[in-house]
Amino acid sequence: MKKFYPLLLCGLILSCMPAASSPRFATQKAPAARHIVKKSPDAAKWLPEEQTEYIYEDEWIEIGVVQFTYDSKGNSITELLTGEDGSYKTIKEYDDNNQRTSMLTLAEEGGTWVNESWTTYTYDPIIHDYYIMRMSYNWTDNAWIENIKCETNEIVRNDAGNIVSIVKNLPLGGALMPAYKLEWTYDEQSGKAVGMTYYYYNSTKDSWVVYNATEYKDLVWEATDGQMTEADINSFTEGPNRLTSCAVYCQGAIDGYFFVSYDANGGYTANHTFADPSVIGISNVKAFTDDLGSFTLTTYEYFDNKNNPTTEPEYIGRLRVIYNEHGDVTLETYSEVFEEGDEDILEGYKYDYTYDENGNVSEYVSYVYDYDTYQYNPETKIVFNNYIKISGIENVAVDKEATTEYFDMQGRRVANPANGIYIKRQGEKVVKVKL
Repeated sequence: MKKFYPLLLCGLILSCMPAASSPRFATQKAPAARHIVKKSPDAAKWLPEEQTEYIYEDEWIEIGVVQFTYDSKGNSITELLTGEDGSYKTIKEYDDNNQRTSMLTLAEEGGTWVNESWTTYTYDPIIHDYYIMRMSYNWTDNAWIENIKCETNEIVRNDAGNIVSIVKNLPLGGALMPAYKLEWTYDEQSGKAVGMTYYYYNSTKDSWVVYNATEYKDLVWEATDGQMTEADINSFTEGPNRLTSCAVYCQGAIDGYFFVSYDANGGYTANHTFADPSVIGISNVKAFTDDLGSFTLTTYEYFDNKNNPTTEPEYIGRLRVIYNEHGDVTLETYSEVFEEGDEDILEGYKYDYTYDENGNVSEYVSYVYDYDTYQYNPETKIVFNNYIKISGIENVAVDKEATTEYFDMQGRRVANPANGIYIKRQGEKVVKVKL
């Protein structure tokens, strides 16, 4: 087995990030998608009415057939799974932004559909795909009982509409209790965030504690919209919020810096340094390798097992993702790179697609890399059948007669807004207004 060098420097390490962050880019196995949606030039969607799923165990074994129905926008509203373990029906509902708001799963027992699980979602009025409440239930003893998947994210915004804090509540002791908190501080003149701190809640002491004693100050942005929901500093290298630099503090003292430079193709070099900003500890380099979106993300670690800086990298790891002309991922690997330039794959996934005359996937096969035999072994297969054309328009124009709603800067609906700054939503259009 290959050695993974521990990242122990307080200001350098990715492990200073929230628990959900990974200390490496470890590739995640892509789940078999229920839908592989293709768009035609007229924005219509081709969607399968049915798919048959298989798993490989010396041969392909059918595990079930899924049948779909859709709404006019191409959202799956029912999924009927029939397999050896029984039949299951999932019913979904969506909001005006095509975000799922409800998912009810039923199981067939003796010819009757009975409740099994139910999840509801409520989304932030500004960040439409970020849920501020997820309630999840299991059907137990003829009643819906909350399970451990429940979660709320309480967002507070300042007068400019920028996120000041997010408190994540998780089920603890039978109730939703504070668990994590993300805080942003802003410069009064520029209006941009200049500080970020992430906390965990110590229930014993009834207080918030800085996560891994690490804070980020003196943030400088290449671009920002003030809607930052992530607590991983490494995530602010792509999308609408992109950093160019910040200072890293550990236990209140300067511990390092984070510098990012961007290229014209959307790639970047992100360097975590020691307290001396000229001494690099970790360098993450993302480079696009073709016009289809394929890229490599390479990590160089410039420190030894005692956390002393080194002039040459002690470890090089590389994530490689390859897309085809249809926009589908065909290969994902994470490798250790050696001085000679050789790469030793530690984790890998390969995906094969067969397409019909309309560019829709008719068959999808996934493979997982076997480190012992140095080959890819088949894992899952999906065969798609009976594509239908959904002619719904994805980007619906704003209906001038649509109901107008107002929200305060904390995302709470306001029935009769008075003088002040509010978020106005009319149909799918959301703007900030001053009344």
